[in-house]
Amino acid sequence: MRPLLLLCLLLTSSLAWAGKPGRKDEAALRALHDRYAHAIEVADWEAAAALMHPEALARFREMLGDLMTLEGPDGTTLATVLLDGTRVDELEGLDDAGFYARFLASMTRMVPALQEAMASTRMETRAIAFDAAGEAFVVYDMTMSPMGVEVHKLGVTSARRTDDGWGFLLSGDIAGLAQGFRAQIEQLQAAENASKADTTEAPAPAPPAPAPEPTP
Repeated sequence: MRPLLLLCLLLTSSLAWAGKPGRKDEAALRALHDRYAHAIEVADWEAAAALMHPEALARFREMLGDLMTLEGPDGTTLATVLLDGTRVDELEGLDDAGFYARFLASMTRMVPALQEAMASTRMETRAIAFDAAGEAFVVYDMTMSPMGVEVHKLGVTSARRTDDGWGFLLSGDIAGLAQGFRAQIEQLQAAENASKADTTEAPAPAPPAPAPEPTP
């Protein structure tokens, strides 16, 4: 009985140790973050999406996906405008990585200031830390020059294990961009609905007064 118990304890201990991040994980994350930083610098959102964790891509789509079927005054949907010409009937076949890449590519093209900021961005990895659950945190120094003004920022990108390595979670900047976009669309919808309600509830104009009868 004791030898069997000892064997089980040794096996459990070795498996737990094998699951802890080590130097190989740190080296892999440094290389991965370098690739991620380069993808952002050159606005290669397909490459950036390939380095994201599947849960992060799914969350990004949940934040914005239901807005893509909304139509403008001319009948054009947001999917067509913001997902590189994607039709509504094609949305189901578009995977989360494609949604992420197409949306951010469109936003970068449509907002010159964002495009300029991305082009001037440089990120340098400073440190990597792990929490007790094994999630990783990549600390980096970011420099960008929007409108010619150099800005320095210390940032943190979280990463989580995938089936074949590591994948990054949504950064605060990307999540904030999605949340801000959604808020703007919802404000426009509320204003449009209020305008329609005012038009519907407005009283009909009074009929013109009858012309006076001619005096004999």
